[in-house]
Amino acid sequence: MYNLIDYYDALGGEVLELNHEDIIENVLEGYIFSEKKVTDECKIYTIENPTGFGEMRCYNLFEGVQLSYNNLNMETAYQKINPKSGVLEIDHCLEGCYEFKLENNERALIGKGDISVIEIGKVPFEDSCIPTKKYVGLSIFIDIEKAQKSIDKYFPYAKIDLLEIKDRLCKNGAALIIHSRHEIDHVISELYRVDSRIRLSYSITKTIELLLFLNLVESSDTFKLTSFSEPVYKA
Repeated sequence: MYNLIDYYDALGGEVLELNHEDIIENVLEGYIFSEKKVTDECKIYTIENPTGFGEMRCYNLFEGVQLSYNNLNMETAYQKINPKSGVLEIDHCLEGCYEFKLENNERALIGKGDISVIEIGKVPFEDSCIPTKKYVGLSIFIDIEKAQKSIDKYFPYAKIDLLEIKDRLCKNGAALIIHSRHEIDHVISELYRVDSRIRLSYSITKTIELLLFLNLVESSDTFKLTSFSEPVYKA
């Protein structure tokens, strides 16, 4: 795995430090993966159970941020754990759908083209399922404290405040859904087909762009689902 990337801020030309901690494993401590494999570019997590098979391909971005490409062909990947707090998880669904239930009895579903923003650890998950037995998407895991230091150092003019984003978007619960819209597609779609030669720098750029988009999101732009609904059948 790379330790540094020749990715410079516009003013000082300072080398941007890559993330070197396993945010995913830290926050999901206790989750049992069937297999873990490290390549030159990413870490691959395999999930296998009686309902099917899944894979997460995880890339280190700047310090405090990891990007995971998820391909799940199973009815559920749920395991009972007690996730740690201090991390935001941003999920985007490319194909299929994913439904989860929290211990406060709230339910939410992310369907094709949707984004979910989850404050991990605020309310534990009670269960989750993949109604169509197919889910393809990506997740961005953000260690709020560490990522904020990186953003302040390398992207000061972005004016991104992760705590403010968390408090605004998750103030009424642990998770929220932003339904598919042009702005989301514009920011995220290219991440699924980016050339591997520029994947790292491009993914960092797109992550900052997505956080800038979330800076503009108001509560009226979001929606929660309480149970199965039409998007399941459209996915």
